[in-house]
Amino acid sequence: MTDMKNERFNFLMNNSEQTIKHLLLKHSNVAGNDAYGESYDALLKLPAVLYWKQNIPSEVNNTTILGSSDSCFENSFGKLVSFGLSFEDILSHGDLKKYVAFLKTKESNNIYDSLCRFVVAGYLFAANFSDDIVYETVISRINTLYNFITTSSAKYNIYASAASFKIPSQYKTKKLVNPVLYEKNELVLPLVYDIFVFYYVYDKLPEDTKKKIDCILEYVSDNRYQSFDYGYGLIKSPQNKYHFMGWSVHLPLYNEALSIDYFKNGLIHRMVLLSRFKNPDIETWISGVLEKLRDFQIDDYLYCFSNEYLPEIKNSYFMNGRHTSLNENRRKKIGRIVESTFYIHLINDCN
Repeated sequence: MTDMKNERFNFLMNNSEQTIKHLLLKHSNVAGNDAYGESYDALLKLPAVLYWKQNIPSEVNNTTILGSSDSCFENSFGKLVSFGLSFEDILSHGDLKKYVAFLKTKESNNIYDSLCRFVVAGYLFAANFSDDIVYETVISRINTLYNFITTSSAKYNIYASAASFKIPSQYKTKKLVNPVLYEKNELVLPLVYDIFVFYYVYDKLPEDTKKKIDCILEYVSDNRYQSFDYGYGLIKSPQNKYHFMGWSVHLPLYNEALSIDYFKNGLIHRMVLLSRFKNPDIETWISGVLEKLRDFQIDDYLYCFSNEYLPEIKNSYFMNGRHTSLNENRRKKIGRIVESTFYIHLINDCN
């Protein structure tokens, strides 16, 4: 590590509480030694860990998997993955069997069925659990995205003319995502859920699969992709119902449309996820954003972000960067400095 990276790492090790200290050790590849084991044992006893574990749903269905509630799987399990927990310390043996059974029996009759299956499989894989159905589900999703990106003439032409559809008046300003792109009950456009899973499983995959992920990242970092409407647009459901999709892989502050205040809340979380990948366009975007964040830099290697950049909002989406607390005492300035600096460490120093 460079001197600045060393200084930042040492500051964090000397000043952080248990969650960040554990993650620093985890990212230092010292898993298995005594210090790591002691750190992990202490992590498991934290009130925040117990809170999120209690929010893991035992009933497994689309409603309990996806949603903004803290008690939805995507938020509670995702938060524990971000703390560095492994699956056996998140799920009881009985609940693990339920989630695996869901993957084996759940049919994909619409895009949300497919998304729920991928979220469960991808999050389990991210938490170091893998059996045939988990691995196959993740690989299938990667192949679906890769095949669309490399073979479809519609990859930068994703919208359908709304003239032939009876779109409700409240949605008249929204573009309609071409139903061809989800005609097989799976949206073939990348979602931020994909990037979250890729962040955690990339090094567990064979080289040819890594190259497919690299191709997916090239697609989402292209200016033509970033020109899509945020959230893509409207999705047509059966019985001529419509809803707004969301979860596109847009880069906050990339352009004027992505620079409104709304995008400040999810900025740091998304920077962390995308910093994992060696992609020149993403690296350029990150460098540009870091320049814009200079106002929060308090010396050569320390940062202190305002609350809007590191939100912790009850019953809101983890995947949208609304649960960024890493259990430091944010009521004290040192707590905000440690968390802010740790996120910069993840973005700048770990890849």
